[in-house]
Amino acid sequence: MAQTKVSKNEITTQEAWIAPTLQNSWVNYGSGFDAVGYMKDALGFVHIKGFVKSGTTTAATVLFTLPAGYRPGGNTYLTSGFGAGGTINAWELQTDGDVLVQLANATYSSLGHIVFLAEN
Repeated sequence: MAQTKVSKNEITTQEAWIAPTLQNSWVNYGSGFDAVGYMKDALGFVHIKGFVKSGTTTAATVLFTLPAGYRPGGNTYLTSGFGAGGTINAWELQTDGDVLVQLANATYSSLGHIVFLAEN
């Protein structure tokens, strides 16, 4: 696989965080914690962050949808962050852009800092 090196001086601008439309009763946690957001860096990696609460915790429920150009090349199942009561959160990122709840706590759940290469 070929590698391309990019110097700090070649990165002139960085995309701002984008706030997605949360679905299924999920809302940002607030209280000084990061709101849910996503952005793509200069190398094509998508970053997702934030804390949520009050949503539907049934497996395969949509939390939000990423637009084209911000999606993984294959469905990706991962754990990140934590939730109330020590819950480990599990999310599924699908090639159609849906970010699904697989395991979360409605009191609060963290998306941690998810990073993946945008391929779709």
